Amino acid sequence: MRIRTLTTGYREEEVTKALDTCPGIDPVLLSFLAWARGYAEARCEELGRAHGGPVSFGCAAIVESAAMAMASSRYLYAKAAETGNAQMFCRSAQLGTVARQHEIAAWTLAAREAPVLRAQAEAAERMARVEAILVAASAGADDAEDDAEDDAEDDAEDDAEQGTLLSSSKRAK
Repeated sequence: MRIRTLTTGYREEEVTKALDTCPGIDPVLLSFLAWARGYAEARCEELGRAHGGPVSFGCAAIVESAAMAMASSRYLYAKAAETGNAQMFCRSAQLGTVARQHEIAAWTLAAREAPVLRAQAEAAERMARVEAILVAASAGADDAEDDAEDDAEDDAEDDAEQGTLLSSSKRAK
């Protein structure tokens, strides 16, 4: 399913399902909440690209909180515009400030965690390579043992044949 922004619409399937299960929910609110989910997903990807790797679950949770605060702010702003309610405009502005603070916190956390997450990923890659080498060496050792056993058997057979030839040649003299 394609993620859409508020300017192009919302996730119709999600809104339709929510309206079917809870008919009292404002469809405008649902459209803002659906937008928030898409925004959070896109923002986490953006933070990951900016800082060189995936963001942690903690950082993603902060981004989701920012998205919810932003969606709520915009919903309240839309409702305030309809009704002219000054308190709703104020609350909308407050939620916008909360969203901005969450965005700053998510950026800061992603920047601080990025080196650690990269180091963990690199360590995991190294461990995977070491495991692969050990598995290959183990398989090679098993093959070498099999080869050594085969060589020993061949040597024993050769010795037996030479012993038989030797004893035959001694008898001939």
